[in-house]
Amino acid sequence: MKNKWLYMGVILLVVISSGLFYMGQIKDKEGIRIETENSKKSVEYEEDIDEVMNKSYIHICGAVKNPDVYEVNENARLFEVIAMAGGLEEDAVKGSVNLARKVMDGEQIYVPFEGEEQISYITQENQSKVSLNQGTKEQLMTLTGIGEVRANAIIKHRTQKGPFVRIEDIMLVEGIKEAMFEKIKDDIGL
Repeated sequence: MKNKWLYMGVILLVVISSGLFYMGQIKDKEGIRIETENSKKSVEYEEDIDEVMNKSYIHICGAVKNPDVYEVNENARLFEVIAMAGGLEEDAVKGSVNLARKVMDGEQIYVPFEGEEQISYITQENQSKVSLNQGTKEQLMTLTGIGEVRANAIIKHRTQKGPFVRIEDIMLVEGIKEAMFEKIKDDIGL
């Protein structure tokens, strides 16, 4: 009799443990998941993480109506950020920035005012160079000695470690040393 109660107690313990383990994983007859309160919280948490991971923060300043830091989707374009900032000021140098370019997380963008010709000139000069921070794989591959592997390494570096701050930072990319930098330094910009 004693063994019978012990046996039933073990079975009951297994059944209760299984029920606790599978809470939030219940399925109906057709294999469709029935969400419990615990599983619903888990799904919402995963969606929140995805939403945060796909956001970028851009600091826009200069000749915009509301300079500030704005949260945008990771594939946002500069014209979208400027619209969020209330648009350009009347005395903004229109054409000094590429409105169609994608913005990068953590980037600061300055839109110059009229009369800041020097800044505008530098911007125009840099547009003829391949941008380390914005250049596509194809654009990077136009540089002397940069093939597909190195172009991908540049993109991987800026994606994982953030934008390049100085052109010399290209030497932080695996496979690019000082000799390579000397060959391309006049053709690259930020």
